[in-house]
Amino acid sequence: MTELAQGRDRGAFPAWCEHGAGAHDGGVAAPATAPVASRGWLLIEHPGPWAERAVETELPAPLSDLAVSADRVGVRVQLIRRPRSHEPASSLDEQAGSAVYAAWTCGPEPWLRRLSGPVLDSAALDLVGIAEGVAPPEAAPAAPLYLVCAHARRDRCCGRFGASLARELAARYPARVWETTHLGGHKHAANMALLPHGLYYGPLDLPAALGAIEAYERGEVTAHRYRGRAGRDVAWQEAELEALVADGGRGPA
Repeated sequence: MTELAQGRDRGAFPAWCEHGAGAHDGGVAAPATAPVASRGWLLIEHPGPWAERAVETELPAPLSDLAVSADRVGVRVQLIRRPRSHEPASSLDEQAGSAVYAAWTCGPEPWLRRLSGPVLDSAALDLVGIAEGVAPPEAAPAAPLYLVCAHARRDRCCGRFGASLARELAARYPARVWETTHLGGHKHAANMALLPHGLYYGPLDLPAALGAIEAYERGEVTAHRYRGRAGRDVAWQEAELEALVADGGRGPA
């Protein structure tokens, strides 16, 4: 049981939480709150500690230069790590070492690619292309990833509720679930983003998160706790949610 669920069972909420229970149990609505400007993404595995801003974290070369250069051209940089043990992904992924992904979450053909080798040099990777939706031709397609914000330095609620949720989801989807740095909207923790489509959900408990993932794996979006789609403006997100509700709470991803 997640800490959020335990808190509900106790009929209390942490005194240090500035948001209040309604923000974390769905009492405060969160429609159309996915980040509008987030279209091109760069995900870099790093166990931590994480700085308040992902790009300010001390990363090994050449990843540090890659993160700063990506941020400079408008690519969203997320640090990721495996839940629970925070061990490198080599035990779960085909390629050993730090996992690095590029993604595009906007438009009719979102994509996700695994990066490796020389392309990790900021001078070799076309970061401007990623910012504009061009997939690196030398990178391999990757399976969908499920990111749960667990960035405690940015907000304690994400560290507490997000980390707990990520651990439970990783028990079911060990190769796809990652903890990540700030996704946006920590008021709605626990937050989750499903890539490559950039679907944002929150606040989530385990049943809601599993429902969102199961729908996504069927190629659907579920309206329950749906925040919106990254890279789309607020009016577009509002219209999509209205359509989902009108269609019975489900729609195509």
